[in-house]
Amino acid sequence: MSYLLSRNNFTQFTNTRVIVGVLGAYTVAKLTYLAFFNPLNVIPGPWWARFTSIPHSISLLRGTIIEFVTEIHEKYGSVVRINPDGVSISRGSDIRKVLASYKYEKGTKSSNMNEIHEDIFTTRNESFNRMRRMQVAPAFTHSGLSTVEDLIFEVGVESLMSKIDEEIRNNGGKFTIINYFNKFQTTSADIISELALGNNIHSIRDGGHYIIDFVNIEMQLMAMRSAIPFLTILSFIIPKIMKLRIQGINFSLDAIKERKKLIEENRYKSKRDDILHMYITAINSTNQKLLSDSELISELLLMIGAGTDTTSTTMTWILHFYMLYPDVYKKVVDEINDAFPDKSKPIRHQEARKNLVYFTATVYESMRLQPVSGSPTYRMSSEEGVLLEENIFIPPNTEMGLFIQGAHMDEDIWKNSKSFNPDRFLGEEGEKLKKEVLVFGAGVRICPGRNLAWLEILTILPNLIRKYEFKLPEESILGPQHVDEITGEPILAKSRAYIVTAPKYPQRDCNIVISHKI
Repeated sequence: MSYLLSRNNFTQFTNTRVIVGVLGAYTVAKLTYLAFFNPLNVIPGPWWARFTSIPHSISLLRGTIIEFVTEIHEKYGSVVRINPDGVSISRGSDIRKVLASYKYEKGTKSSNMNEIHEDIFTTRNESFNRMRRMQVAPAFTHSGLSTVEDLIFEVGVESLMSKIDEEIRNNGGKFTIINYFNKFQTTSADIISELALGNNIHSIRDGGHYIIDFVNIEMQLMAMRSAIPFLTILSFIIPKIMKLRIQGINFSLDAIKERKKLIEENRYKSKRDDILHMYITAINSTNQKLLSDSELISELLLMIGAGTDTTSTTMTWILHFYMLYPDVYKKVVDEINDAFPDKSKPIRHQEARKNLVYFTATVYESMRLQPVSGSPTYRMSSEEGVLLEENIFIPPNTEMGLFIQGAHMDEDIWKNSKSFNPDRFLGEEGEKLKKEVLVFGAGVRICPGRNLAWLEILTILPNLIRKYEFKLPEESILGPQHVDEITGEPILAKSRAYIVTAPKYPQRDCNIVISHKI
């Protein structure tokens, strides 16, 4: 018996040694390859990028990816190594080259974001993306949006101004303090819910809505899942996230069921087809079938999330810049007052685009300096690789992070790139520079909702600025007097980047005193 035990122990010991030996040999071989033979070793970057993705993943989890990548680019150049299998690219011309073709498909981080079904944003499939774009395209054309401009003005601008007027009255009639991050987010949420579902959720009136809370947490979770797919489990084990996820899914599912019922009973009557109707009646070219409920839910939640967060955050940064640069703000106010002196007539987006040249320049400069899509978007280099400027070759099947914020800070294109200077977008040269602003992406997967974003910005902000005075509260820790010691520019509110780059502390940094103009 003791002999058998000794023999078994010896066998177990031997097997353990074999396993340890194999693992050790594999580790040595792997490290040797990463250190000396990986084709990406010719790309400059920090030493650890040859061996690990941990620092990169941590920055995605913490929402500090922009600071993380910026520091590496400033030290090593426009094309840098950020992990064993990936690079980051910050030159605008290189980014446009990659975005111009479906040849460079989205990286695996995009598919990692999926939780319900692949959608127009997360899909890596060219045919699928083309199909979804065709299905929803009519909603976002200039002609399509022109039919809903009155609705957008009513649901967005008029409702927002009514809410502000109410809060001023309730505060004594002279002024009130609002959180403009919240106000813009609720406004965009009401607009996109009306356009997407034909249903106003009245978040302006109520000061919020659970679907906005869902959007805020989902943007963060999408970024986290892109770094560590296993974190999908958070949606199923954390009670608060579980509740919001169920509410978000049910919100979309209820709208889908109600619409299908109306269509089946021939009771659906509308002067326009909203996004839900476009999707619910569309045929998938992949299988010649209608979209499933999971497909519809995924697309609708994406549309509501993108429509709520991106435009509202862009307007937040614009107003934030105005408060930091009072001379710019005064020019904007004067231009709006001169172009549209009759306050009884609403300012329409086409009129604003035509007459508010300086205001439009400030929008471009805000989107350049603080793009809401500033964090990297990922593409694969294809089986042939890709040749970038300066004869830099990215090997096949490499994940490329396209760093929009970095492209917007390129000193070869943007003189004094860290300065907020709307004048750079004026005149003929300014028109050329507008094409260098990549906040909506470029090429075959350019943001389909960009026309809606411009319509909201050109409608909401000019009407608000004409009617109200804005100023920072006395207790604000930010302002034109608080400047960066190195750049001499006013210090911006701290940001965090989870898909959308937004203020990190909006409840602290986005408060403003608002009053009626005399």
